[in-house]
Amino acid sequence: MRAIPAIAVPSSARRTERSGELNKAAAQAAVITLAPVHAADGAFARCSEPITFGVSLPRGWCHAAEDLALTQAGGRVMPIQARTLDRWSDGSIRWALVDTFARTDASGTASCHLTAGNRQAPAASPRISVTTTGNRLVVDTGIARFGLRPSGPSLFDGVWLGADPIIDADRTGLEITGADGHPCDVTFEELSVVESGPLRAEIIARGNAARRGGRQLPLAVKVRLQFFAESAIVRASVGLTNPNAARHPQGFWDLGDRGSLFLKDVRFTLALRPAEKPADLRCSPDVNQPLEPMRQPLELFQESSGGPNWASPAHRNRHGVVPVCFPGYRLVFPSAYRTGSRATPIVSLERDGARFAVAVPSFWQNFPKAIAVADDRVAIELFPGQHRDVHELQGGEQKTHDFVMVFGDDRVTADPLAWARAPLVASVDGPRRAPHSSGPASASEGTVGQYEKIVRGAIDGEQCFERKREVADEYGWRHFGDLYADHEAVGHQGPERLISHYNNQYDALAGFATQYVRTGDRRWWSLMDDLAAHVVDVDLYHTDGDRPAYNHGYFWHTNHYVDAGIATHRAYSRESGLPGGGPSAEHNYTTGLMMHHFLTGSTASRDAVIELGDWVLAMDDGARTPFRWLDAGPTGLASATYSPDFHGPGRGAGNSLNALVDAHRLTDDMKYLRKAEELVGRCIHPRQDLEAIGLRDPESRWSYTVFLQALGKYLEHRSERDLVDEQYQLARESLLHYAGWMAAHETPNLDRSGRLEFPTETWAAQDIRKAAVFEYAAGHASDPMTRATFLERAAFFFDYSVMTLAAKPTHTLTRPIVLLLAYAFQRPTLDLSLVAGMSVDSRVPAGFVAYKRRVIRNMAAVGGLAALLSLVSAFAFLHPW
Repeated sequence: MRAIPAIAVPSSARRTERSGELNKAAAQAAVITLAPVHAADGAFARCSEPITFGVSLPRGWCHAAEDLALTQAGGRVMPIQARTLDRWSDGSIRWALVDTFARTDASGTASCHLTAGNRQAPAASPRISVTTTGNRLVVDTGIARFGLRPSGPSLFDGVWLGADPIIDADRTGLEITGADGHPCDVTFEELSVVESGPLRAEIIARGNAARRGGRQLPLAVKVRLQFFAESAIVRASVGLTNPNAARHPQGFWDLGDRGSLFLKDVRFTLALRPAEKPADLRCSPDVNQPLEPMRQPLELFQESSGGPNWASPAHRNRHGVVPVCFPGYRLVFPSAYRTGSRATPIVSLERDGARFAVAVPSFWQNFPKAIAVADDRVAIELFPGQHRDVHELQGGEQKTHDFVMVFGDDRVTADPLAWARAPLVASVDGPRRAPHSSGPASASEGTVGQYEKIVRGAIDGEQCFERKREVADEYGWRHFGDLYADHEAVGHQGPERLISHYNNQYDALAGFATQYVRTGDRRWWSLMDDLAAHVVDVDLYHTDGDRPAYNHGYFWHTNHYVDAGIATHRAYSRESGLPGGGPSAEHNYTTGLMMHHFLTGSTASRDAVIELGDWVLAMDDGARTPFRWLDAGPTGLASATYSPDFHGPGRGAGNSLNALVDAHRLTDDMKYLRKAEELVGRCIHPRQDLEAIGLRDPESRWSYTVFLQALGKYLEHRSERDLVDEQYQLARESLLHYAGWMAAHETPNLDRSGRLEFPTETWAAQDIRKAAVFEYAAGHASDPMTRATFLERAAFFFDYSVMTLAAKPTHTLTRPIVLLLAYAFQRPTLDLSLVAGMSVDSRVPAGFVAYKRRVIRNMAAVGGLAALLSLVSAFAFLHPW
């Protein structure tokens, strides 16, 4: 991972030179600013708001999470729960996850200090307990008790404040209605405690659904519940996954596929205990309307985004029809009918001292959504039946729905759950934000300033990403969080706007996380968090039922200059006439997910990184193919770029290498590092003939720099783990070999525009990769003259890329901005020039032979029929294994 908010620590060869600097840093407390994610919506005081955040720590600063302490202005000792997410090779904490309860002033902001040493306990330390009796869990927060049992649709068998029961467990739970209108039975089969500390406990329940009296649905259900000490607040998420494989006939991935699951209604219902007297209802539909009394029954239905392009073709269903009928939301209760644009509702019920409230953040953004109250029951409509169409979960697609509940009084804000609309996020102040500058050491200040200006265009100005969402209406439960790929629409002519989805190309997610770490600007955090949720749910293929090359893989972005049609985020629609676009190693981005995990503690993002690392192993495993009896060796699908026969450095191998390094970092499982070593040896060598592999052709070989950037990261990872061996030296010499060739021959891509199919601004943006490669190489070069040459070339390509883009009016398009954002986390953080060298095998290995060619060759060797050879060849070409 690149720009971390800790001091960049060199390898063991250089650590002693900066020990004084590290000791000085270790003596300083980290200043943490707490502020609402949406400043305008959160300007009010908060008392003991639960907050979870990740913070990176310098090497050697703290070895045990129990030693971390938080104090607020005025010396107030804050309660803290901390655990280690990531460690340096010396065993000290690299990333810690911190839980606390925050108090703020009327602006909704506060600051605190994180220190390492003897922790001083607060005067009154809140605690939470989780006890197990058989298959029943009881969570006691000190204020409330929650009984949980994995049976039927209701997880809760009771909620009590003291001795008083709050809910009717028989009328509380998850309800699902199939597309045919018949109800389904939901059964939770497993409860697991995934976090149990003094301040926060997290429980996950897993289950499934079946048609009432019939067969099981292809639907996996996962409910995540978080509880907090001395609090009756519960954070909840309901994840719905269709584990079916898509059929994708002829390589098309349209909606309406036979692997899809169709649902009419999914709701999570909470009910007060029965009584003769109806409960008092209060509702605040959106942030601009106060919590006010209303009467039951009440229904608030968010039909569309409520934006200027609410009926965008982005929302076409399997029939090509946009099924939204009106802009915004409607609110209906007895003798009243209101409409509005964008709801973020809070609803509360109270009767005889028993009360609860519910808030649904990102409600309108994930339309269609609804919340309804009747008979003292609050139904959070995750997939609302009021929508005029059914809800389609494509094969391998999932959606996670979030909401917040509080039972009894909310002690955080005067209006219950007002804080949940704009929760606090944490940022680290001071020098830890930016471990290095925004450009190479020799880059001009003017160019660095121009770089910062272009990058900041993602959150500022008329072309910022938030405004671009409005252009395509990149909202709705399937789209929210993704970026509108406006660069694909340049020159488009037609009656409707061209819709193109970005699907995190070049890891915009890591770019957002890096900028948040560097600046503390909460707009970067919002972009990061929204995109991470979208990637985990929609862009990944959550199935075991397809071929290994696809299962748990990452879908391509929309095809270039072609409308997404009804394939949505699966790239290739029959409407375009272009088949393909299934998951591919050339589109596999994990670093942003890893950073999101470190910054938020998200286990979903961590699991996704490991899932994608395992996908690299699976796609390259010939033992999983139908032709394993002929050849069980590596398929090459993890390393092929541009064509099935090229297995030199390219983005396929580069993204695979990067994913393996990230998976190894999170797990320490050597299977990922061993595969990374294999790919490095397959694709690159310090004696390689670089002219022979055609690096001068930008159209087919431009992405060799993607691999070299991943190679630089791989070297840093090995060095930080003290894995400096022959494998390390082979990679190091290969990097220097390529950089030497680049210094002599590499020129800007647009200087060769005659060889480019589309000579757009993107080629200038891609040139910034060359600057990063030269920076990596300079960090390894032991000869001062060579080092100086590499640094000069780094500055040249950085200056060229930034200034060429700045002169083009198209520099505000999504792709060039993301490429510049990617540069910030794809640069070196360590100086490895003094790492001792060693001799390596000078023999260049034989070139890798693509799997289909090996299968055909082996078939011929055993006397297969010519017709069968042709069949195998065609199958291998059309269907990756």
